[in-house]
Amino acid sequence: MSKANGESCPISRMTVQVVEDCPDSLEKWNRAAERKNCAAFATQCGGPKELQYHCVINPFVNETIEVCAYAQNIVFGHCSEYSISGNMVQRNRRAKCNMLKNNPCPVFYRSTEAYKLLCVHNYYCSSFVRLFDYDRIISEQRFDSIFF
Repeated sequence: MSKANGESCPISRMTVQVVEDCPDSLEKWNRAAERKNCAAFATQCGGPKELQYHCVINPFVNETIEVCAYAQNIVFGHCSEYSISGNMVQRNRRAKCNMLKNNPCPVFYRSTEAYKLLCVHNYYCSSFVRLFDYDRIISEQRFDSIFF
């Protein structure tokens, strides 16, 4: 049995599931968390309180993902993402939700509170996708200069 390294748990990768959209209220978030049942995997990590339900964007900002992962502090007004390579929830450097006119991200929030933000909702992610052809590699500088 593998144990967590403090910021991530090996079992998180096994819980990744692409979903059409994320919950947009605490009630819906709690129902989704109950359905995902992250506590069932917690013994393979640090305990039932640490492995928590998340619904976040992927690093390319073109999918929303449900995953059981450790909660993280997200800073500097960015959306949260799940990185499969890093096996953790982290800030998405491409998606600066503090730039949004309606409901901007705070400078600091917990990743488990993402339901409060536009970052994880399909209409927000799709606006990123419409701007770019993901078949081509686009530099971070060009991405930031066009969208923001």
